[in-house]
Amino acid sequence: MRTGKRNRGRLLAAAPCLLLCAALLFPQAKLQARDRVDENRSCTLTVTASRIVSEEEENWEELNRSEIRVDVYRVADMDLYGNYHLLEPFAKLGLEHVGDGQEVTAGLWQEKAEQAAEIIRRQKEEQGVPYRTMVLREGVGAKETLPRGMYLIWAQEVQTAEYTYTFLPYLISLPDSDYYDAQGAPSGPDVWRYDVETGLKPRQEPRYGELEIRKRLPVYDVSLGTAVFVFEVEARRDMDRDGSAEIVYSNVVSLDFAAPGEQSVRIGPLPAGSEVTVREVYSGSSYRKVSVRPEGGKVTVLAEGAQGSPVTVDFENEYDGEHRYGTGVTNRFTYDEDKKEWTGAELPENRGGESR
Repeated sequence: MRTGKRNRGRLLAAAPCLLLCAALLFPQAKLQARDRVDENRSCTLTVTASRIVSEEEENWEELNRSEIRVDVYRVADMDLYGNYHLLEPFAKLGLEHVGDGQEVTAGLWQEKAEQAAEIIRRQKEEQGVPYRTMVLREGVGAKETLPRGMYLIWAQEVQTAEYTYTFLPYLISLPDSDYYDAQGAPSGPDVWRYDVETGLKPRQEPRYGELEIRKRLPVYDVSLGTAVFVFEVEARRDMDRDGSAEIVYSNVVSLDFAAPGEQSVRIGPLPAGSEVTVREVYSGSSYRKVSVRPEGGKVTVLAEGAQGSPVTVDFENEYDGEHRYGTGVTNRFTYDEDKKEWTGAELPENRGGESR
């Protein structure tokens, strides 16, 4: 377990969002409305980021501000009686038999959607070209006029400064109907809806980055032996979005010099967006700190792969001409969740420093 980092299971990969709205639960057109489809009516599909279908209590404002590309795959044609005729390469999905002697559930349709998505994964280069790609900007919905049929809706991955968003694929029918409720019982009007609006089913995963502490020691007095420099590191971030930043990492690290030059140590992973403060709490027995950049040793963690990552804090020390002998020991403390207690251990020599 990483010292000082709180055990926050909710920061790990979010569980799949399986809460579906009624319009997504039962796209089986032939079970929804008994009237014939109006062949003179066109169908429209609107996808909007402002309509998030999710059971996770997350803040989706960041996602709504992002550009989201939504791929729409045409899985089946629909005749005037609401029957589906599967298109290649989806012929093996068996959608035309849904409702024939089997219970129709949200889980069944999610299973069919994932099977269709797997077909697309396998045949992406050859037959998986989207029928349409709709682009959502600033949460504003995109609208397309489409022929009758069954469609797979699958938004592409979105990366922001602090999170990665992935999306569950799902099936939707054009036209659609509210005839059946979420339990599969007739409840709504027995009419077709030719203008269908749907949303997104996202999963949110935090991104992480690293901090690098760099130390420069131009002059070294070999007669004094190893020079030890100790740094206190604290990272805070508002993980709960309650307006109060909490500690996500707190520890001490050290760098040992046996010669003049530069050394560095990396710390992480730290949640992207964390505000980190690095303080040099011990500067060796005969050396004094002359500079730290940026001022105050404060930086904001950038996600791995982002320009400027890893963020760095640079220190420089100089020899003060005094002959004071000294050394240091750095202890690392780890919190045991099972025993509910802290334990300490002395770091080995070299203490993670990387000479350059």
